[in-house]
Amino acid sequence: MSKAQAAMTARAWTEAEQWFREAMRLQPASAVAHRGLGLALITQQKLDAAETAWREALRLEPAWAESHYMLGSIMMAKRNAPEAVAFFTRALELNPRFAQAAFSLGRIAYVYENVGSAMSYFRQAVAIHPFYVHAIAALMQTLTDVQRSAEAVTVGEESVTRLQADPTIPPAAYSAVRSQLAQAYRHINNLPAAAACYRAILAAEPGDKITAHLLAAAEGDVSKDFAKDYARASFDALAEGFDHRLVDHLKYRAPGFLAAALHGFRADKNGFSAVLDLGCGTGLIGVALTPHFTIKKLVGVDLSTNMLREAEKRGLYGELICDDVVSAMAKRSDSFDLITAADVFIYVGALEQVFEQAARVLNGGGMFVFTVEASETADLEIESAGHYRHSQAYISRLAQAAGFEITRFKEDVIRTEVSRDVAGLYVYLTKPR
Repeated sequence: MSKAQAAMTARAWTEAEQWFREAMRLQPASAVAHRGLGLALITQQKLDAAETAWREALRLEPAWAESHYMLGSIMMAKRNAPEAVAFFTRALELNPRFAQAAFSLGRIAYVYENVGSAMSYFRQAVAIHPFYVHAIAALMQTLTDVQRSAEAVTVGEESVTRLQADPTIPPAAYSAVRSQLAQAYRHINNLPAAAACYRAILAAEPGDKITAHLLAAAEGDVSKDFAKDYARASFDALAEGFDHRLVDHLKYRAPGFLAAALHGFRADKNGFSAVLDLGCGTGLIGVALTPHFTIKKLVGVDLSTNMLREAEKRGLYGELICDDVVSAMAKRSDSFDLITAADVFIYVGALEQVFEQAARVLNGGGMFVFTVEASETADLEIESAGHYRHSQAYISRLAQAAGFEITRFKEDVIRTEVSRDVAGLYVYLTKPR
């Protein structure tokens, strides 16, 4: 056991596994050895073997709350939510001070949109452990989601004060709380306070380009371009479960709207020989187009490797490219009959180069269809959540300069955020033959 623990300390997981197995051979009824083996296996992502080890540890010591918690974590990793809930609940019953178990129950409730239960569990975790940063941030996120942003601000301000008072906790350790506090400030339209939060995060983590982008957004500064880094990191994190969140939670409708309107324009056509899907994400445009059109070649472009991995699972795309939209088009020597970009240009900003490259790679008679968030005040602006907005006048000028004909502009809702419809422009451009 001493050799196994030394190997764990040295992060020599395979060696630790071997020594724990030897300990079990010498003393099969040692729950400690089974628990140690379970930890060594989890660090190696050997979930089935780890589950076996922890179940045996639980059989030997049924009242050990940690074993229930670890089995709950394994069930979460295996996406077995009901059994995970059962294990976490039992862990909390055995140890009412088990903050991690309460937090995990909150996470599951949040994923399944049981907001009331999620909030209750997050509060419980914070009450048990007032310095539990992830639980504090999750509680604030949940409060903001249900439009209780003022309460989220109170929780955040009190938590930051408490965390700052402990000199052993570095500021970078609670950046997540400051980030959620900034979001809550944004929702109550206190942008100076949000900007101050972002500056504090950057002081602790100067290389955080996501926060740098959000700071620029809070200050309304379109001259600073961190949008690519922001989009890449955001979508890498959101790829798993993205379709559920986007379509069901945010009521995202752009791909379906674009495809249906396009079918109306081209009802007498046989389809497309080549389609370029800019910012393809998980492939929702491909899903929307294929019932209406025969597509011989569908090419997807996205900054997020995780999103591309999800798109690949659909089996619709002949080629998937990890790149930004301008660079990807600039590298193409082939041409396309259709270029799409659904809810993509909110992460791009200025679109001059996009239009230039789209005009270059699009065949005569081809269409360039996309959405933008609508701005009523400026050609290009950035709103506090970090999204760019574009005016219809700006899009019209770019289309004319690139030689496109405007087939249709349509104002409509793109998605819903925090119970608020996000207004957008559905744009359909045609390149003359």
